[in-house]
Amino acid sequence: MANREANKGLKFSGPDSFACYQVQEFTDDSSWTLTIEFINLSKKGTVNFFFGERGTRYQGFVCIKNKIYYKLLGGEYIGGLPYNHNHLIRLVVTYKSGTWVFAIDDRELSCFAKQHVKFNAIGSGFAGFEHEGETNIYFVKIASLNKETLEYIDIAQWDLIENKGCIAFDKSGKQLHALLVNTMWITQETMTTTVPNRNEKALWKPYTHTKPKKNYDFLNLAIEKPANNGIYSMLKPDLTQSNAEKGKKLLLGIYSFNRFDDVQLPLALNWNEDPYNNRSWQWQFQQLACSVGLMAASHMTGDNTYNDKLEEILLSWYRKSYCPKPPSVMSWHDHTTALRLRSLIFSWEYLRLTKKGISILCANALLNMIESHCIILSDDSFYSKHTNHGFDQSLFLYLASITFPEFEHASTWKNLAFDRLLSEISIAFTSEGMHVENSPSYQVEMLKRVQSTLKLFSRLGQQQFSHFDKLVNSALKVLAILMRPDRQLPLLGDTDLGTTVPSFKGYENYPNYQFFQETYQSTSSELTSDFTPLIVLPESGYAVYRAGEQGSSKSSELTHIIFKCGFLSTYHRHDDDLNILIYALGEDWLIDGGIYQYDEKNKYRHYLRSAKAHNVPLIENCVVSRKINHLNRSKIVSFNTENNDIWVEGESFIHEGVKISRKIEFVEFNQIVISDSVDFLRNSMSFYTIMFHLPINKTIIVQNNEVMISSPSGHKMTMLFTGDFDAIIEVFSGQSEPEILGWQSLRFRDLQAVHSIRCRIHPKGEDYRSSVNIKIHPKSQQ
Repeated sequence: MANREANKGLKFSGPDSFACYQVQEFTDDSSWTLTIEFINLSKKGTVNFFFGERGTRYQGFVCIKNKIYYKLLGGEYIGGLPYNHNHLIRLVVTYKSGTWVFAIDDRELSCFAKQHVKFNAIGSGFAGFEHEGETNIYFVKIASLNKETLEYIDIAQWDLIENKGCIAFDKSGKQLHALLVNTMWITQETMTTTVPNRNEKALWKPYTHTKPKKNYDFLNLAIEKPANNGIYSMLKPDLTQSNAEKGKKLLLGIYSFNRFDDVQLPLALNWNEDPYNNRSWQWQFQQLACSVGLMAASHMTGDNTYNDKLEEILLSWYRKSYCPKPPSVMSWHDHTTALRLRSLIFSWEYLRLTKKGISILCANALLNMIESHCIILSDDSFYSKHTNHGFDQSLFLYLASITFPEFEHASTWKNLAFDRLLSEISIAFTSEGMHVENSPSYQVEMLKRVQSTLKLFSRLGQQQFSHFDKLVNSALKVLAILMRPDRQLPLLGDTDLGTTVPSFKGYENYPNYQFFQETYQSTSSELTSDFTPLIVLPESGYAVYRAGEQGSSKSSELTHIIFKCGFLSTYHRHDDDLNILIYALGEDWLIDGGIYQYDEKNKYRHYLRSAKAHNVPLIENCVVSRKINHLNRSKIVSFNTENNDIWVEGESFIHEGVKISRKIEFVEFNQIVISDSVDFLRNSMSFYTIMFHLPINKTIIVQNNEVMISSPSGHKMTMLFTGDFDAIIEVFSGQSEPEILGWQSLRFRDLQAVHSIRCRIHPKGEDYRSSVNIKIHPKSQQ
């Protein structure tokens, strides 16, 4: 190591200083070792990721204030081995089926966390922090355990020496040479800047590097085709006055996107604009969502100025976005690419049918963009299988293939997209009809997408999904069950108040539509014979209780309780297994955290997804996994919905090495008993924690093991903690330091303070059990 001190290694610094290489991947039951030699230089840099998986998940090794950790997939950190600043460090990490050993010289630190890991990037920039410190890295080696010889075999090795490039060795020992300039790869053969693919099968990437410039011999015939009624039927609902107003602003360079204030942008766009530093704003910008405003303004006024502006924006994106280093991380995002294809198809159809028509220049550019988008979306490595993104990718690839049969591969794309749509719709919902992506808002959105797809196919005379009638029918019933008496959705997962439940006209022929409508329009607790007080969906992991006092006829007097315990997808996943929400007497009592925004680096987003923001039992400072475990998956294990003994029980395994069980007994319409038990499968802890969250307008008094909650309405709720334990009950509201507690996001990018009750349970013996008796007291009965 002394020789390494004589040179400076290869320096990485800042939020974009990294290099990618071929993926090295290990399952959570594997055994491997990692050796890294580095110097952490800048004292200003309290955080610096330097080896791991670059991408949306950002898992890897990280230095935080002179300690080395590994950041897990769920965002938690393990390890914490100290190291000396400004000294050459040789770190050796050994992993064996969940056991991690961090070692520097004669110092070791052990911890446990099963983790499927990938290594595909080296440097800094993983967390995107503004002040990441400088790190010089000299040497990295990965070795895997040979189970037959029980010896570690080197499978990858990198020597990094300043100004001498990067020397990588493949599995056969062959040296692979490359130079690092400004942390981007430049091959010695071509000396052209390229970013290596993380997936060797990603054949789509070259299609984003160079602007396509085909001249289509069928261009004029395509322009002169009769109107496509299917496409126009999808576009027509957006040709509204409100969208037209947005289009008028665009002539002045003012962009209006959902959930964001209007913003002025330069008339000449570079397509790297990001005024809010927000992925959701970029998501709308890069999908060309502004195009519908210009079409609406043109439709409402007949003014060709809006058509000219639309062509200008389309051509601007076309000229700026096909390059080796796209202007935005969302330029070729899996979802924006699909939704942009929709915008391109709609723009083509609208512009060619106007009196002025479409210019040949824009028409040819649109065909080039549409074809290249189809090529990219058809690539398996780009396809986001079995997600709402994958559904849109499949739908708009299909729409393009039938709209432009002249493309060489249109028939192939059509068959591929149709098969994908079949698979997407089958997987999107459980057999019970629940959408799998952890948020009731997606129940609504996917039902709307399926409906629009079926309508489109009917108008185009295309293949039908008749065998999905049962699925749609079940999904309507689930939506009726989820809806609260005030017709709002429970704010579980990434749901917010911005999601409204439509009446779903067009689904009238489905048997469960009447049930849905009766719930949608009902003001009575006596709904239908199908609506028993407790409905349990064990496959989906939900239980919903809805009842009122006997003789009640007002929806405002109903109690709606929802219990969630299931893990079907990692999309929009929160650490909310065993969560319970209570709505009663026309107001919220136990509430959830909400969405805030889709920025996983934001500390409030991180908090709102964590167990601390939900009404759940949890183990503090324990690794929480957001990876689906098919052997120990969180689920509802038992329940009873008959007679007077109504209850449901679930189990959660999201805390590493811990099984937590929760049983909810529905005593009366206004009283439940929650019983929690904790089983430490490995090392036990001295206490566990139960969190509850209430609206800020409630007044809370804690007296011994009882919590008394009062509402401005005059209604009250009591919570009595019982069991053989000592309890420490605290209330937090709108706290940001030393830890974030007591926040909720009712709407996108909106935060408000709430009350968070934290009860730490210290068992007196070995029995880690507790009960909470919750009762709501109407004002009239006090």
